[in-house]
Amino acid sequence: MLAASRLLAQRGYRVHEVDSLSLEAIDQAPNGTLIISNNDGTMSREQAQHLLAWVGKGNTLITFPQMRAEFPTPKKEEPVDESEDEKKDKEADVERRRITPFMTPLARRYNPSMQDPIADYLGIASNYRQQIRPNAAVTPSANPASASASQENKTAARTGDQTSPQTDEQEVEDEAYNDEDEHDYDEEIAQLIKDKGLTTYVDSNKVQVQLPHVNRPLQITRTSMAMFNFKNGPRSVYQDQDGSQLRLYQHGKGHIIAMPQNIFVGHSLKWNDNGQFLLDCASLNNNNNKDFTIIKGLRLVSWYELLWQNFMFCILTLTTLILLWSWRGSRRFGLLLPEMNLERRSLLEHIDASARWAWTTANGRQQLVDAARIACQETLRRRAPELLRLAEPEMLEVLASQTGIELASLTQAWRHKAASTPLSFTKQIQLLQQLRSHYER
Repeated sequence: MLAASRLLAQRGYRVHEVDSLSLEAIDQAPNGTLIISNNDGTMSREQAQHLLAWVGKGNTLITFPQMRAEFPTPKKEEPVDESEDEKKDKEADVERRRITPFMTPLARRYNPSMQDPIADYLGIASNYRQQIRPNAAVTPSANPASASASQENKTAARTGDQTSPQTDEQEVEDEAYNDEDEHDYDEEIAQLIKDKGLTTYVDSNKVQVQLPHVNRPLQITRTSMAMFNFKNGPRSVYQDQDGSQLRLYQHGKGHIIAMPQNIFVGHSLKWNDNGQFLLDCASLNNNNNKDFTIIKGLRLVSWYELLWQNFMFCILTLTTLILLWSWRGSRRFGLLLPEMNLERRSLLEHIDASARWAWTTANGRQQLVDAARIACQETLRRRAPELLRLAEPEMLEVLASQTGIELASLTQAWRHKAASTPLSFTKQIQLLQQLRSHYER
């Protein structure tokens, strides 16, 4: 929008340019007019709320609703008898439109991943005119005069009245079509484009508009796209004849201007009255605000951001389960021990409980000491059977000399009854276990 910026600057406006829409850009935008030059992308709900709040303070927003899929509905047309002259004029008009080197102001695309909350709030969308159903773009006109004039033209056409009044738009087009010099110029341009292999789009239609705060109408370019209602929304305070090229909405103290395509970009600014219409839009809210903010475009959200926005809970749950599974299967303070056999654990607990109970009685303590003595005798029978053939006093002396245990302590552990004190009882069991371990080596 370089040409539009230069035009606004010449008329005393302060132009501010921002690369992409953001909350910071909206909150820091000065009062005045804001245009979203390229609306193809994703606008969040929070951004739309901030933008509507900014408009409600008395500012103007110019936006271009995103495309929405609409499929044509076949329509039966009744044959109309035409004279030879009318057929020739129609063929010449079609051929002229085909070769007129008009380029589309700004190509639009349909992408289901894009989001436009502002257009959803207004209940409108855009699409190419040939893709819109015949009854989709027709809305009640906010201009009674233009609506009645249109109805008179349709009635005259049905009755065959050749003297029906022509609008200024038709007169301008007829004058252009009768200009032979312009026709020759168009043929030269068309031949040049054909030689260069360029792709042209031809649409020389104009649409007459007049914003409420100005006292003269303008003729702006009728683009290859049109707006239509896909759901109920706020009623426009002004629109063109059928509401397909311009709609003006009141929001709070400000206004929202909706158009199907941006006609203020590049060379399209000098077509028809597009440049003057841009100045009229900038002066819509007469608050002596000379600031004009241009948002160059919206950012298209990547696939992983869309995945996070729509499936955040599922992603968090899946990540938690994966972390738990990894923690369970990883090493924690060394290798994980195998699960304990519950039957063996129950047996060990039973034995431990039985030993604690046996210590509380004299008979139980004697059974524990006798069990330790029998285990020592079995070890001597396997490792040193010659010692068991000796007399008990002589055997104890040999055992004391070979193991280094004091003879008196060994004699008490081997021959005396189980001690009643914990220290003495534990010493008896310890000496017997030490004697057994010595001959087990």
